[in-house]
Amino acid sequence: MKDKFLCRKTKPIEIKKQSVGDMVENMALTGFQGKKLGEAAQAWHQMMKEKEITVWLGISGAIIPAGMRKVIAFLIKNRFVDAVVSTGAQMFHETFETLGREHWIGNSVCDDQKLFQEGIVRFYDVLAEEMDLLNGEFFIKNMAAKYLNDGQIYSSREITELLGRELAKVSKDQDSILINAYKNGVPVFIPSFGDSYIGIAIWYSAMKNKKNFVVDTIKDLSESAYLTLGSKKTGVVYLGGGVPKNYIQQTAEITPNLADPEYVQSDVPMHEKPGFRRPHSYAIQITTDAPHWGGLSGCTFEEAESWGKICKGASKVQCFADITLALPFVGQYLFEKASQDAKKRKKPRYDWSHNPVKVVYKR
Repeated sequence: MKDKFLCRKTKPIEIKKQSVGDMVENMALTGFQGKKLGEAAQAWHQMMKEKEITVWLGISGAIIPAGMRKVIAFLIKNRFVDAVVSTGAQMFHETFETLGREHWIGNSVCDDQKLFQEGIVRFYDVLAEEMDLLNGEFFIKNMAAKYLNDGQIYSSREITELLGRELAKVSKDQDSILINAYKNGVPVFIPSFGDSYIGIAIWYSAMKNKKNFVVDTIKDLSESAYLTLGSKKTGVVYLGGGVPKNYIQQTAEITPNLADPEYVQSDVPMHEKPGFRRPHSYAIQITTDAPHWGGLSGCTFEEAESWGKICKGASKVQCFADITLALPFVGQYLFEKASQDAKKRKKPRYDWSHNPVKVVYKR
C-alpha cells in the first residue's frame, strides 16, 4: 500500500555548473512552488511534442513595463504559443517600447506628487515619462486615421495585426511582440479594448476625423471561439489571470453553441450533445492570486473542469509565483530544452478570410 504513495523521491537541488534548463528540470523533483515551476516548464515542453495543438497565451498585469517583453516576443517568434489574449495596457506598453521609448527603474516608495509635477508615471517600482506615453498614443492615432475606414467593423485582432505591420515599417527593434505576431501569423486579441491607451487613442482618432468605425467585441468573441472549435486540441498558458484567462477559458465552454445547430437555434436551455465541447487539454498558470478568495484569477483548474473548460485528465499545473521571477526561468528552459520540438511541430495556420476561421496545421 505504501508504494502507492511513496513512488517518487525528492531530489535536493545542487549548486554546481549547470544550465538553467537543467536546474528548472531538477526543480520538478523538489517541493512547493519550485516543484510547480519545474512541472509548468515540462508541461509546456510536452505541448511542443503534440502532433496538432493550438497553444493559447493569456497576459495580464504590468509585466511588459517590468521587463518581460522580450521573453514573450521569443515565445511568439519561436511558436511556443499560437494565439494571444492580452489586456490593452500590455500591448500599449509593447508599442511604446517598440517605438524606442523607455521604462525606467524606480522605487516602490516615492514622492508621487513630485512625480506628477515632473510628468512621470509609476508602476510600483518602474517609471515612465508621460510625454513618451503620448508619443505612443499619437502613433496609434495616426495609424487609425490612415487605415481604419468609416463604417467598417473590426475585431481587436485586426487592429493588433495592423499595429504589428506598421511598427515593422518604422521600428529599429524588430524583436517585438506585435511585430513577431504579425510576421508569424499569431493573432493577438484584446477583449477589453477600451480599457487602455490603445482604445483611447483610436477613440480620439475617430472623433478627430469624424469616422464612425467600430471595434467589435462580439466579432472578437466569434473569431476566438471558432479558433478553439477549429483546433484539433488546445493548451492554455496564463501569465496572471483577469480577463485574458476567462476569455480563453470560455472559448472551450461556448463551443457547443457553435458546433450544434440545434443548440444555436433553440429558444430554451438544452443539454449539449456528447462530442461538441472542446475543453483545453493542457493548462498552465503563473499567478500570485490564491483560490480561496473566490476570484477567477486564482481559481484552480479543477474548478474549471466543472465548467467543461478543462478536460478530464488534462495536464494542468498552477505555479503561485511572481511572473517576473518565474517566466524568465521557464522561457530559458524552453529555449534550451524544447526549441527543436517547437521548430519541428506542425503549427496552426489561420485563414481569416474563411468565415468561420479555418485552422490548418503545417510545418
